[in-house]
Amino acid sequence: MPQTMIPKKELVQEARTVAAALAQYSTMVVVGIGGSSQGLRAITSALGARKKTIIICDDLDPIAFQMATQHVDWKTTCINVVSKSGGTLEIMALASVVVDFLKKAVGEDWIHHVAVTTDPQVGFLRQWAKQHDLKTCQIPANVGGRFSIFTAVGLLPLCWAGYDIDALLLGAQSALADAAPKKWAEQQVEWDRSGRSIAVVMPYSSHLSDYARWFVQLWAESLGKSEVGQTPLVAIGTADQHAQLQMFAEGAKNKCIRFIIVKSWLQDIVVPESINPETSYLSGKSFGQLLTTAAETTAQALEQVDCPSYTIALPELNETALGHLMMCDIIMTLAAAKLYGVNPFGQPGVELGKKLWRQRIEA
Repeated sequence: MPQTMIPKKELVQEARTVAAALAQYSTMVVVGIGGSSQGLRAITSALGARKKTIIICDDLDPIAFQMATQHVDWKTTCINVVSKSGGTLEIMALASVVVDFLKKAVGEDWIHHVAVTTDPQVGFLRQWAKQHDLKTCQIPANVGGRFSIFTAVGLLPLCWAGYDIDALLLGAQSALADAAPKKWAEQQVEWDRSGRSIAVVMPYSSHLSDYARWFVQLWAESLGKSEVGQTPLVAIGTADQHAQLQMFAEGAKNKCIRFIIVKSWLQDIVVPESINPETSYLSGKSFGQLLTTAAETTAQALEQVDCPSYTIALPELNETALGHLMMCDIIMTLAAAKLYGVNPFGQPGVELGKKLWRQRIEA
């Protein structure tokens, strides 16, 4: 049930306590992948940096890793290793490297710089944390990775960096009484069964691009089972009006669009006198106004060529709005799973690939 995704008060306090214990550090390197990093990245990208720096290491690309960590002062850095199972190959590789950096920088004091967010009882990370007396937060046993943003997976680093986790949880709680997500689920499944097998999520904000990727994992891993489920696709307005919109309008009639707009921007920009007399109508218009109008008219244009859509309007980009939206998406996903008749938890389709990967490396 969606309400189980919102942690109990004692688990919220646990995240606050560990965050306070790490308060002396100016940078946090979060090592995680998939559900252990996507939700956090979605929120930090949408809201921008706070007083402290969060670096998310979820990529084995050696160039990307070096670019992310090359300027890190490990003496003023803490590490949060996030994995429910404690055995994910990528996380173990990345964690081994960053912990080695830390040991070389601070020696035996490395244990004071490290926190672990993992299963409350089992798994390697729980044992490792106990062995070295590391700070720990738990991921409830009944909450899967892609549903875990409202647990310590998200709350610990967000609280540490200065985001308002109370507002985030308030937004999530308010979504439980929102009737819209179940209607969205019914609409998406109906479209899918009528041949609209590609679900496009198209926020009109580049700050929401990582949110869209979080949604892709949520929708794809939860519903792509028993040969059902839509394939999610990310598009960003207005950039993809100049890239993918042609396909949406005149390509195969197998797509439906989920527009997301922001109604009010905390820092908007107004166009002054236009440098081009032919676009003088832009003068006095804000960027936010232009984005919203673009989304509305794109939806109108697609409707005229029989491409269905609906629009979600966020009041603004803040913790409450994101908490509400992300919990609504979780509710919608669970409702869609019920309509499809599939189990939204687990991802059995990826296990064989993991097994073969490990066997190849061990050989």
